[in-house]
Amino acid sequence: MNKLTVVALCMPTGRIVAASVAWGILSMNDATETQPGSLMPVEGSPISVASGEFVYPNAMITLSKTGVNKVTITADPNAIVAAYGDSWVLVEEGELVDESTTRNADSYFLHGWIDGQEDDWDLRADVPVVLPARSSNRFYLGFATASSESHPQYDWTDVYYGWALFEYSGGRLSLVDSALNVDGGGIYAGTAVTVPIPEPAAGALAALGAVALLRRRRSGGNREETIS
Repeated sequence: MNKLTVVALCMPTGRIVAASVAWGILSMNDATETQPGSLMPVEGSPISVASGEFVYPNAMITLSKTGVNKVTITADPNAIVAAYGDSWVLVEEGELVDESTTRNADSYFLHGWIDGQEDDWDLRADVPVVLPARSSNRFYLGFATASSESHPQYDWTDVYYGWALFEYSGGRLSLVDSALNVDGGGIYAGTAVTVPIPEPAAGALAALGAVALLRRRRSGGNREETIS
């Protein structure tokens, strides 16, 4: 793994917490009209995540001219490395990349088999990126990735989220930067700001506390009515 940055950020909402973010985890040869870009982890090695598993976000990206002034950037859904499941979506800078934005959607830049379709893997690429061909443009893709090696029944419970920044210029598409939340949970595109996975135990305790508080209030109300 290239760089590992521990980021601690506090926000009034309480949703953003300290998390480990791996930077520069992806590599890609420049894609042109005659050569696809093979997007994969740096040096082709799977990425170790907090659970002790390995993930391998990957895609094959192609360029094609659509008329004189536009270029279309697409993914090949049949070129995904078989041991891993991925979903890739077009996102804006600062947009949250998590389960809500990358999973079980109607359309994708690239959809693997991460959403658990055992009978139909539903490999597809519905949403190409279309850019002006005569100017320099950057765009983000958010991704969800997991390894099927630890989930042979495609029960994707340990999913990891990240983003990749691309630049198209002079007839070439290049990878600029990338990041992955190796602790799980979401990450905001273009940043190391993360959102943690909700803790089921904490949620259960909060629910119990709310029930207890409600009972106390009701009990207190009954006593007041009796006294009066």
